[in-house]
Amino acid sequence: MAMSPPSSSFDLKLLLLLPLILLYLVLPSMRCRPLEHPGCLAGSWHKRHPSPEPALPACRNYTKKSCCTPQETSVFVTSPISHVDPISWDRCGNLSLRCEGYFKRVECFNRCSPMAIQWAHPAHPGLLHHTPLCLDFCNGWFHSCAEDLTCVRNWIYDWDWNIEGNLCPGPCTPFKQMYRDGRDLCETIWGLAFLPVSTEDCISPGCEARNTDQRDSNEDGRINFRTKRSLFLEEIEGSGSGF
Repeated sequence: MAMSPPSSSFDLKLLLLLPLILLYLVLPSMRCRPLEHPGCLAGSWHKRHPSPEPALPACRNYTKKSCCTPQETSVFVTSPISHVDPISWDRCGNLSLRCEGYFKRVECFNRCSPMAIQWAHPAHPGLLHHTPLCLDFCNGWFHSCAEDLTCVRNWIYDWDWNIEGNLCPGPCTPFKQMYRDGRDLCETIWGLAFLPVSTEDCISPGCEARNTDQRDSNEDGRINFRTKRSLFLEEIEGSGSGF
């Protein structure tokens, strides 16, 4: 007795499922795709090309491949931090240790990370633009700074300025009142520098350069993406320590 051919309904289901099957097979390789590092951001404190900096006094996660020099990171050695050129951080009092830790991680990424050039501002190549920060990192930043005080939403553009530097244009307010949540904080605090996302290839400042040994990098020094799941586990404590 001859077998009947597969039904057209079965063929249609298989055709619809094929893209999902292919996506499932491809995703593991996408999560750890290598990154090219052709240079550094074009800021006044950036080197032209990344290179080892074993003597970094701070931002130590970037010693193996760094866009910053020891001199440029010395400001992050002591705590509390009062001033990171050109912004004074203490206009509403010193930041708490946990809150300061997140600011340091962001500053170290901006100044030292060889990955940062991928998100250079098209018109101002020394600045970041829409860097895809992990939403988990943004939420940790928000919760760590919730009780700290700030007088501006945007730490780049909202200050008043005179010969003494940046000044508060209004009263100091807790972060938890100034920002709705972690997404709002990341979308606002550095202008257009950050874009909070929930994708696997998001950036968690500091973690993207941590342990860049043979397990995390290729022979030519190209660093692989860490998965969002592993970054989340590292963010549970979220104190920003290690800098």
